[in-house]
Amino acid sequence: MALHFTKEEFKNRNSNIFFLGVHAPVFNPNKSEKINELQIMIIKQWNLILSKTLENSDYKFINTYKATSNKFGFSNLKYMCDEIHLKPSFINTISKMAFHN
Repeated sequence: MALHFTKEEFKNRNSNIFFLGVHAPVFNPNKSEKINELQIMIIKQWNLILSKTLENSDYKFINTYKATSNKFGFSNLKYMCDEIHLKPSFINTISKMAFHN
């Protein structure tokens, strides 16, 4: 649905379209281990489906999860300004990923 909408909206424009994946979640000690692991699994699955959907298109997938996760799959906190939002400076990382990969 979103791809169809995007394709229609930008069909007559000279644009590069980028879709951002979901970034790694901040570990929440108030949630059970099962819920924390489920959150990571859902995010990974969503990102995989989105990246596979975009493979044969003119659109590019930006894997923000990879850049923001630690070895356990949670946020490395490097780019977070709070427990939910990425810092505005993360746009520099996104730009590098978009144009240098």
